[in-house]
Amino acid sequence: MHESHERGLEDGGFAATQMLDLNPVQARQELSHLRAGLADSQARHKDTALLLERLSGQNATLRSHLRDAESAQAQGFKESPMNREGLRNISNTFHDHDAFRTSRAQKPPLPSDFQTPRRTASSTPSSAGRKVTVGMAGATEIHALRHRVWELERNLENEKRRNALLKRHLDQSSCSENKNCKVKEITAERKLLADAETEAKALAQASSLMFLEEVRRHAPARELAAQASLAGQLQQELCQEIEAVRLLHREEMRLANSEQALQRRATKLQEELVLSQAASASCQSSLQAAQTATGEHEAFSALLRSECRQAEASLQHSREEEQIRRRQASEFQKKEAEYLMAHATFSADRARWQAHFERSMAEAAQNYHAEVLAVRSNLLESEEEASKASRTLAEQLAHLKNEVEPVKTKLEEVSAENSMLIREGHRLQEQLVESLMEASRGGDRLLASWERCNSASQEIACLKQEVAQAREDLAEVSEALAEEQAQASDLRCRMRESGLMPPLVGAGPMPALTQTIPEICAADGCWSQPQAFADGAAMLSASTSDRPPRRPDGNVKEEKAVCVTGMQ
Repeated sequence: MHESHERGLEDGGFAATQMLDLNPVQARQELSHLRAGLADSQARHKDTALLLERLSGQNATLRSHLRDAESAQAQGFKESPMNREGLRNISNTFHDHDAFRTSRAQKPPLPSDFQTPRRTASSTPSSAGRKVTVGMAGATEIHALRHRVWELERNLENEKRRNALLKRHLDQSSCSENKNCKVKEITAERKLLADAETEAKALAQASSLMFLEEVRRHAPARELAAQASLAGQLQQELCQEIEAVRLLHREEMRLANSEQALQRRATKLQEELVLSQAASASCQSSLQAAQTATGEHEAFSALLRSECRQAEASLQHSREEEQIRRRQASEFQKKEAEYLMAHATFSADRARWQAHFERSMAEAAQNYHAEVLAVRSNLLESEEEASKASRTLAEQLAHLKNEVEPVKTKLEEVSAENSMLIREGHRLQEQLVESLMEASRGGDRLLASWERCNSASQEIACLKQEVAQAREDLAEVSEALAEEQAQASDLRCRMRESGLMPPLVGAGPMPALTQTIPEICAADGCWSQPQAFADGAAMLSASTSDRPPRRPDGNVKEEKAVCVTGMQ
């Protein structure tokens, strides 16, 4: 993955250098394409936000109706005309929501320009730009899948806490009718949790499969292998989560059955105690209670033994840590003693070197005094020799003056010729200055054009960042839309379990791990959204042929040569 990321950065740098080499006309065209793609993506983002708001409003109404129905059932109210009207409104709301989903599924697709905003928002017309966009899309999809798995785990923990609270409340209650109602609610919640987990896992697996197919069309072999390995890891994690949810569902069902059996047994024992018809049964129940109490005492004693063992292990661990700290303290004291010894030796060496420095300074002063005396004697001798040399030089100067007279006349003639040459040099210098000014003006024009190209490239980079941000927002909106749809399906399942809606015709058991992803999605009725993803990926691959063609390398080299000659 690290090598593929470095290769993507190198390709992106090559694409940026190509953008600098483009002429202003192509830069403006690319800028207009990017702006059109950004406007298109913003429009799609607004449409998705409106749809999400509509779904959230519908889910809010469904939650309020479901809360009212649950409160009415918990209080034990009888079915009145108003309750019938509320149930009728809830069923009408569900039917309207199903009709809206079917009409949306049967709605004809929009033109390819609105379905594939990435066609106009391409970074560069080269293959490097396509690789960068595919890598960004893969990263966003993987992040979305991991976020979805985290949300599912959090929902599972919340459901576990809720089940624990319900169990505690069930143990505290004394009325048998309330106990039966709460047991039914617990089983319904567990079924809803299992259905939501299976639906979410199927959707995540289908989206990962579609993402792998899209990456396989565009990415190279090494990136494809990396993405495939990452997708395999994600699929394994999803399988593990599904298996954990399945085991949890089985355990909760077993606990619910055992709780129902215990409740039936308790009601039977209460009836036998009230009627006083079977003394032997009461004795047997007391014996069973004693046996359960002894079992609980044994379990509690085993728990105490395990806690004692853990306490002994922690005490042993603390003793070992204390010994390690003592050993470290002794080592620190040894190091401190060594440091003090080194400091003492250093002070002794410093005193010795100071005495040696004083002796060497005294010897150097004596040597300097002797050298000064020798230099003074040498100076006197050199002055005498200089006076003799000055006398000989005066004689030679008088002789040279006689020889310089004819040379002076020749020098005057040469100076006249030199003045003529100087005037000619001034004229040539003026011509050179004019040519240099023209060259500087040409260089200024080249720098201005270069700055314009740089500004255009910066604007294009900013637009690329905006397009990437718009894509990330679109991915977040799609995640929120999927979550709202999952909540709506969860509420629908709750209403079906509570009897407020008719059950599904093709409802069956949970899918096994041996089934494939298309079979699971076909069984759960969730293949419409992955099919839409597949249609969008096919249109994206078809729209790559509409991009403007690249400039040939020969024209780029000619323009670079012209720029270099202009700067020279």
